[in-house]
Amino acid sequence: MESVRFTSSGAEANLAMLRIARAWTGRKRVVKFRGAYHGWGDAFMTDLEVPGTGPLLAGGVPSETLANTVLVYQNDLDALERTLAEQQKHGGVAAVVCEPLGAESGLVPFDEDFHVQAVEIAHAHGALYVFDEIVTGVRAARGGAQALFGVRPDLTTLGKGLMNGYPSCGAVGGRREIMDTAHIGVPDERPTTYIGGTLSGNVLSAAAAYHTLGLLGRKGVFEQTEAVARDLVNRLNMLFEASGVPFFAYHFGTVVRIELTAPHAVVGRRRRGTRTHSGAPRHPQPLHDPGGQRGRALRMGRDMLSAAHTIDNNDKVVAAYERLLDLLR
Repeated sequence: MESVRFTSSGAEANLAMLRIARAWTGRKRVVKFRGAYHGWGDAFMTDLEVPGTGPLLAGGVPSETLANTVLVYQNDLDALERTLAEQQKHGGVAAVVCEPLGAESGLVPFDEDFHVQAVEIAHAHGALYVFDEIVTGVRAARGGAQALFGVRPDLTTLGKGLMNGYPSCGAVGGRREIMDTAHIGVPDERPTTYIGGTLSGNVLSAAAAYHTLGLLGRKGVFEQTEAVARDLVNRLNMLFEASGVPFFAYHFGTVVRIELTAPHAVVGRRRRGTRTHSGAPRHPQPLHDPGGQRGRALRMGRDMLSAAHTIDNNDKVVAAYERLLDLLR
């Protein structure tokens, strides 16, 4: 990212991102992939987490505001191109926004090379392409999902991991000429918008970001953490297979997904064929109990490893899931 502006949260980072994109392009509409979560901003309060739910949680959001949010199903490049073309008659789309790993931090992953093609489609129709890396930034890879996939979005939003959870975690950054839209001073002939925030970029939070990124930048730190994630996923899948349960685990960098209740079927289309993961609906009510009894906080299938975790810590996590499986028998 050539230029970065701090915000006080990930939600604020996405609010700032969308305002910048609209000011830069002169357009109102935004494309959102169904099931993705981009914070509680008005424009994103539709189809949260579960595709097809529409404005279920959008109480207090005017319908005319949501009319500027256009929904597209993930992994459908034809629908994306068709939608962007159709929106030209309404003034065009300012930005296509996505969680780069897929909805809910990889619960439903994007197809291989999807973003490479989607960026080209967006640019062909005058829209920006945005990575929401509020969760995945510095977790998917040292350089985030854009480093993992080799894709350079126009704008990226960050949060949480950027400052290791320290208060006022958030930032938006990207191409300098786009970010300069939020310049400070009297508006002139350039595209201009206003981004504020009393605590945004405060000294303590900036210092937390500096030290967090400094630690992750040390040789071998991220690689070692990713190795711990890989070991955990491998051991859990061996446990699930040996126990005969339809559960599975996978990871992107240090983001670990453990699917137990199977509310979604994950269909991953790859150049080498089609791979489908699905599980019988299960509702392990005692999920938290075995984890808590063994000192592990289990986050209902979306877990984040940190540089403080070691291979030895995985013993406790696997033991917690062994206890869970015992309770389910």
